[in-house]
Amino acid sequence: MHPTTLETLLFLEYNRTLWDPQLVASAVQQVERRTRRRVE
Repeated sequence: MHPTTLETLLFLEYNRTLWDPQLVASAVQQVERRTRRRVE
């Protein structure tokens, strides 16, 4: 597991009252759209 992924998961677990699953799913989709790599 990448250190950034671990940090993100720990942050979300610790701050569970600040987010809901829909918010996280929306954020993940936005990041995936911006960082999707081209297949050549």
